[in-house]
Amino acid sequence: MTDTLESLTERLDGVLTYIRDADARISQGEALELTSLDDNVSEICEGIAALEAEDAKEMEPLMAQLIDGLDKLTVTIKEQQDSMDAS
Repeated sequence: MTDTLESLTERLDGVLTYIRDADARISQGEALELTSLDDNVSEICEGIAALEAEDAKEMEPLMAQLIDGLDKLTVTIKEQQDSMDAS
């Protein structure tokens, strides 16, 4: 089954919420398992690539938020790792 624009938007919204939550929890020192995040992001990206160009273009703002969220999460993880290494 091919994902629709609406289903991909819902999935991406869910991933964005998960990333924000994970970032907040990790910044407070909680350890999280993030392995499913990679798979979810890959599946969403593949789904977007399969959309008509016009529909895929509508996903750009959410994809920009995804990139920003992942960048922020990466920084937070690095900061926590540095903090643990310093202990």
